[in-house]
Amino acid sequence: RNVPGLWQGGFMGEKLGAWVWEAISFLADGFCWFLIVPVYTLAKHRKLDALLLPDSLLLAATLVVDIPIIVGLKQLFKRRRPPAHKHDMRFVGVDKFSFPSGHATRCWALVAALCFVATHGTRGGLPEGLTPDSTSLIVGWGCAVSVSRIALGRHFVSDVLVGAMIGCVATFPIALALTTKVSGGAW
Repeated sequence: RNVPGLWQGGFMGEKLGAWVWEAISFLADGFCWFLIVPVYTLAKHRKLDALLLPDSLLLAATLVVDIPIIVGLKQLFKRRRPPAHKHDMRFVGVDKFSFPSGHATRCWALVAALCFVATHGTRGGLPEGLTPDSTSLIVGWGCAVSVSRIALGRHFVSDVLVGAMIGCVATFPIALALTTKVSGGAW
């Protein structure tokens, strides 16, 4: 059997297992995060200008920087998705390609950004609920999302591993540099 079939069938049955992996994967969808960042920031600070705080800017910049990187690389490599992948209307344009995993680049860039904020804070202190102790949970989330992309048959292992590296060593540093410039060196 292929790996996705084995993982899905062996984890609470095939349909429930696939649903669990889909839910975990959704936690790194770009659409999801473009909603989470402003909603979290506004709920926490209850004012619109809070979107300009360094931690919010860093998360937003990470999402924005990820888009051209992933689109460019997918267009450059045009690697087909694994045979276990089921194509549907969610996979159009460059998203029909597999390499690198956009979920992995986005997820691991966000992992790096959240861990950075959790360990460095800003001039105003750490965001509420985000502490250095929370980094293990953040990294665990990144690992779970990465495994979900393979378990669902959407990506080859190499797509996810390279995507994670791109997120950590390219997307996050670029977003951090932009945020630092815009916020006047808040770190």
